[in-house]
Amino acid sequence: MGGISMPNTATERSTRIEAVDIFRGIGIALMIAYHFSWDLTNFGYADFALFTDPAWLFFRTLIVGMFLFASGVSHALIRRAPIDGMRYVNRIGVIAGAAILVSLGTGFAFPNGFVFFGILHLLAAASILILPFARLPWIANVVAGIAVIWIGETVRLDLFNAPALVWLGLATAPPFSVDYVPVFPWFGGVLLGLAAGQYMIAHDTTLTALARWQPADPVSRLLQWAGRHTLIIYLLHQPILFGSVWAVYRMSGAGF
Repeated sequence: MGGISMPNTATERSTRIEAVDIFRGIGIALMIAYHFSWDLTNFGYADFALFTDPAWLFFRTLIVGMFLFASGVSHALIRRAPIDGMRYVNRIGVIAGAAILVSLGTGFAFPNGFVFFGILHLLAAASILILPFARLPWIANVVAGIAVIWIGETVRLDLFNAPALVWLGLATAPPFSVDYVPVFPWFGGVLLGLAAGQYMIAHDTTLTALARWQPADPVSRLLQWAGRHTLIIYLLHQPILFGSVWAVYRMSGAGF
């Protein structure tokens, strides 16, 4: 996700804020709970209305929004030091490669609803789209973020609903997918996160207070660790959860 685990260089250590990692860790914990609920429903052990109940729809929106907001904040923070261009390109490549793995994996497991533009696809695209916005002041990015969300909620981009173009993440009436996170409105969350990070940097007392805070209790340290390794957790947690529920389903005789 936005906090992809990379080598601990001096620059990374100097720009990393533990509170942001914990925020991202909370997001990954909520996502695991959501996906486990999905797995239980898929195999008939529960009957959660994940795609129709407003509470579940809000829960999904909250989780995705947390990851995208954290990604924007992180981008602002890493720009406090000179950016290593090659390392940044490699980071995008890792996220894009992970997105392809998700597409391939879900294509095998859910051929009628595979992920062609999910959250990792958006994060890879956002890593490029965010570059010109990073030069703008924070208030401009607040406006831009709100505008992107408004466009996503009000404007129909029917041109991009064509089967050959849905992979661009701009479709407003896409084919069914178990995880679709289009550029509009979701890139707006990244821009709002970028604005929040820029605001903290401009008001150094806020950033200094966050930088000084260190997690002390076991739960906070666990969430911090999860926030530093969100990509690998994202890739592994659902195969483990889905496989475990499937194994119980088969052993119970329901799958025969």
